[in-house]
Amino acid sequence: MSITNTTGIEELFEALKLSQTVSAEIYELLKEENGAIQKMATQSLIRITKQKEDLLEKINYLDNKIGAIIRRYLANKEHTGNKIGDLLPFLPPEQGQILEQYRKNLTKYRQEIFTRNMINKRFTHDTLQYIDDAISLITAQPSENNLYGNRGVAHYVNQKPAMISREV
Repeated sequence: MSITNTTGIEELFEALKLSQTVSAEIYELLKEENGAIQKMATQSLIRITKQKEDLLEKINYLDNKIGAIIRRYLANKEHTGNKIGDLLPFLPPEQGQILEQYRKNLTKYRQEIFTRNMINKRFTHDTLQYIDDAISLITAQPSENNLYGNRGVAHYVNQKPAMISREV
């Protein structure tokens, strides 16, 4: 299948549009999650976590689909890659502009998702640490084992792979 035919380009653009929409939904959900963390609304956090898992599955599916479309097209061009930018030299200028706009939007959303997710993780970690410190003060015993806030978590969180790729 050639991406220059109408079906191939429409399939790619539809997947990119859907990926952009789902990325926007995840970003809004992360903003909602921040409010739920601040309010310590456990039920809301459980609901949000389930929604995030569902949206992350959709993002991963769409990323794989977009990558497959790109690889399929580039296989005919003796060029390897699966990023959106790899297609730009092979498309007509008007389609290239549309593709570049999708790439910029997705990159922006992915960066915002990463930033918001890190803010939420750090806020949660700090909150748990404050709870741990409060328990230590109330019991008048310094806690050797942090019950809630694990001081080593910040290093662990930064080393885990991202849930979604920020490279598009």
